[in-house]
Amino acid sequence: MNVPPVSLRRCASYEPADLDPALDALLADLGGLSAFVAPGQRVLLKPNLISDSPPERAATTHPALVEALARRIQALGATPFVADAPAWGAPQVVARATGMLGVCERLGIEWVGLDQKAWLPSTYPSVARGFHVDPRVLGADVVINLPKFKGHQQLGFTGAVKNLYGCLAGREKAYHHCARSRTDAEFARYLVAYAAAVPVALHLSDGVLAMEGAGPRLGQPRALGWLAASTGAVEVDAVCADLVQAPASHRLLLDAAAELGYGETDPARIARLGDAPESLRVDDFAWPELLGVFFSPWRLLRGWWRNRKLMAVESMVSR
Repeated sequence: MNVPPVSLRRCASYEPADLDPALDALLADLGGLSAFVAPGQRVLLKPNLISDSPPERAATTHPALVEALARRIQALGATPFVADAPAWGAPQVVARATGMLGVCERLGIEWVGLDQKAWLPSTYPSVARGFHVDPRVLGADVVINLPKFKGHQQLGFTGAVKNLYGCLAGREKAYHHCARSRTDAEFARYLVAYAAAVPVALHLSDGVLAMEGAGPRLGQPRALGWLAASTGAVEVDAVCADLVQAPASHRLLLDAAAELGYGETDPARIARLGDAPESLRVDDFAWPELLGVFFSPWRLLRGWWRNRKLMAVESMVSR
């Protein structure tokens, strides 16, 4: 197996004096942004916009990172746009609160709240035959995944793999969370299979200001001071988890990837470029108590099922 390398670069803050050289070095380690983006292409930037949380709370990808990358894409003659399907809150409200709408307005680029469905066959049919993905994800020439590194009360931690689940509209995310959560391992396999199906050119993890404790929304900001990037979602997650010494109990997604044979989960087998991992390692990251992935919003499910029946009746009447 050809294991993609992971670039690590120290980045003390989101101020341009720190962020710009760190981002340029990070991309240069992987051949430069032009290795992924060509003039005339439409480039989707997929941040983590879980809710209407301000950037300083560290629940969402920082807008300064998205803006810096979008400017570089524009300089190459390509057209970036920002898209996500927030789990909590109206997409436009979330985009405004997180600073993402401001980025789009300053640069004259499009913000898209992902809420449509197209069918994408699964790479792992033993897990699922296929998935719904917003067609605007599939229609982009290039997809760049921009996760926030966070502790997660259900999955241990989240990064590049989990962030791609945001390519699915919010209510359907909740439905599959219910349907696939009979065991923690089952839901983790589903998320890994989903990530494997979505075509992504580059994964760039925001660990400048991460979230420890009760993530993905209610934890505490923790300055880790790094950016990480790779063409492999599993590889960048494995290296980032190693930097903060994720315990075995909190590696559900990496264990699922190893079980499915998707990517390399052993950091020792992944080439690391840029700054030495030892200089970025953290030995006191506060990991959340795991609550399990079982999730059962019965009200949402009843509404979803009722709407489906109403739509079926309306369809029959209209024939």
